[in-house]
Amino acid sequence: MTKGWTGRLERSTGLYEKVLLDTILKHEIAQCNLYGNPLAVLMLAICGTLPEDEDLRLKATTIVVHVINSNLRSSDMPGHYGDDYLILMPYTDAEGALSVGERLHEQTSELFDMPGLENLTICTGFAIHGGGDSVEPPELINRAQ
Repeated sequence: MTKGWTGRLERSTGLYEKVLLDTILKHEIAQCNLYGNPLAVLMLAICGTLPEDEDLRLKATTIVVHVINSNLRSSDMPGHYGDDYLILMPYTDAEGALSVGERLHEQTSELFDMPGLENLTICTGFAIHGGGDSVEPPELINRAQ
């Protein structure tokens, strides 16, 4: 866990729950405004038609969670955001966010290469807040979608 945020983690995934992620995002925006360090917000979704088989659906989400958890820095904060995933990346500019998004896409594509999941991919989008003018969390999230 990063920055002393405790509780509100999903037991099965280790990802932050939406309620806590919203609170952390407000804090990170304030830090960004105060110190002028960039903050990247990466939105990630499973794209394609999910299989009807519940075991394959679980396999797909497990793959995504594994790839997220194994590719982020300790300062990054991933969480579930509805049916999607949201990753807060302090001190990350556009180039860094793009690199992370590409790496996550590449690794999930390799792991989705199996019967029943071969038509799936992940879709990513990101937004950067560089400090200065304040931005509300929903605006930053909408820009990342």
